[in-house]
Amino acid sequence: MATSKAVLLRSFFLTDLYLSYVHCISELKRHVYGMCMAQKKKKKKKKERKLKLKWMKKKDFGKYTKYKEKKKKKIKRKRKEKEKEKKKKKKKKKKKKKKKKKKKKKKKKKKKKKSLKGFYIIYL
Repeated sequence: MATSKAVLLRSFFLTDLYLSYVHCISELKRHVYGMCMAQKKKKKKKKERKLKLKWMKKKDFGKYTKYKEKKKKKIKRKRKEKEKEKKKKKKKKKKKKKKKKKKKKKKKKKKKKKSLKGFYIIYL
């Protein structure tokens, strides 16, 4: 009887059902571990924020918010300036391209005239 039980157990461990069961458990462990790590990261971020605000008292918090607002305004201003510069550069590039195109067209016309003159001379 003991040998038959061992044989049965071996055959069960080699089946697809058991292997899929083991795979599912390992996936679950991985998922749970990932969730735990994510929670730890969130907790760390909250602690850092608290430490930053500890040096300020409640009275100073208004000053801090004003400081933040000023920073945001500066960032907006810089963005607008960069956009304006980009637009100016694009306009300059467009003007240069238009000028270059006109010059190229003139050169092509001149070349055609020269080749035609030569052709007529040979033909006569």
